[in-house]
Amino acid sequence: MCIRDSKKAAFTPGKYDMLYVGPRHGFMRFHMTVTGKKKKQVVKVKTTKNLAAKKSGAKIISSAAGSVHENYLIDGTEALSWGATTNGNVDATKPKIAVDLAGKKARKIRTVAVSAMLKRNFGDPDGGSRFTALRKFAVEACTKKCTTEKASWKQVYVSPSNAFPSQRPRPVAPTLIMRSFKIKPTKASALRLVVLENQCTGFAGYAGELDNDPINDTDCKSGSDRGTIVHVAEFQAFTSTFPSWKSSYGIDSPQRSFR
Repeated sequence: MCIRDSKKAAFTPGKYDMLYVGPRHGFMRFHMTVTGKKKKQVVKVKTTKNLAAKKSGAKIISSAAGSVHENYLIDGTEALSWGATTNGNVDATKPKIAVDLAGKKARKIRTVAVSAMLKRNFGDPDGGSRFTALRKFAVEACTKKCTTEKASWKQVYVSPSNAFPSQRPRPVAPTLIMRSFKIKPTKASALRLVVLENQCTGFAGYAGELDNDPINDTDCKSGSDRGTIVHVAEFQAFTSTFPSWKSSYGIDSPQRSFR
């Protein structure tokens, strides 16, 4: 069920996994229990401002050559994605995109949230190719003169190698959807997302000879151009930390967890 403009919705009794999405407050998963004992039940969602949201005042200040749809990275949804096509595989070229955070003063960032969930983009023929989805990344921070050539960037976080842990036979949605990453409290006026691996370059299961046909190159990096392209649907930044979230249905792996 998707509740958009209406403030009311009907539910049968039970426990629900809910997702709040706001243009200024990012994503928030939460549980809701409907007992059926009351005709009316009010649910309040505690949110915090997403400082990397375009609606909050954030803006893109630089991006890698070959980039398209940069503003989709900070639009508050997973509907569309930023994409970059590079001259080599992304694990070597490491494309970057920088976001000037909302507000005039540097803020202490404690959590970033990232989505690699892809859909076909108008004007980007590779936008729906999930082998180009982000797998591993780093975050860099800047405090002064971030929109100029004098900006100084410092690496403050490197994700696990399986931050978006797709496996064979192909990347699937539950491993690519929005998830959060706690970082060391970092004062920043701007943050830069650095691509370290996409799904094609970062998973050994997509590499090497995978069948008995010597004519068919099954190595993703050498047998296709997917390694040279990356897509990221959303990047969010928060001053708060959040408790982990677990599904009500026993699906408690990191693939379904967010905050």
